[in-house]
Amino acid sequence: MKFVLTEQEYADFRKAAERLGMAHGAYAAEAALAAARSAVEIHLRRSG
Repeated sequence: MKFVLTEQEYADFRKAAERLGMAHGAYAAEAALAAARSAVEIHLRRSG
């Protein structure tokens, strides 16, 4: 996966990862999975 962030977005991303004691890559993976799961849940609620 590849994504592009502004300098401010990257700073926010780094701070969040550091607060949780996570490596940047691990934090990015967790965030992407959380967003995907949330999107699936929303879709299921709307279609169910």
